[in-house]
Amino acid sequence: PLKIITIPTKIAFRLGAIVFQKHQYYYRFIDMPKKGHTYMDEDHVQFDLIKPDFEHFKNKYGINTVVIEKKALRSAAKNNIYYNTLDYPILFENNEYIAIFI
Repeated sequence: PLKIITIPTKIAFRLGAIVFQKHQYYYRFIDMPKKGHTYMDEDHVQFDLIKPDFEHFKNKYGINTVVIEKKALRSAAKNNIYYNTLDYPILFENNEYIAIFI
């Protein structure tokens, strides 16, 4: 199974509902034992936008796949947040989304 994080993180709920396989997802607003929601402060640069360091998520959570909504990339860039997708293999791409393996 894949371990998936999404940009923006809110689309993980939708993706998890429509993909009927046993993948694992990084969800926002999950109450972690003894930590509450502090992981969100550690992992996000803005609400719904994760840090642009994919290796952080790979090392911390074992994430191996990033699904990105392209309009979120454009919106993030307007706020000087840039995600490097060029150094990773593309699993899927269309006009709205890109999925990369990290």
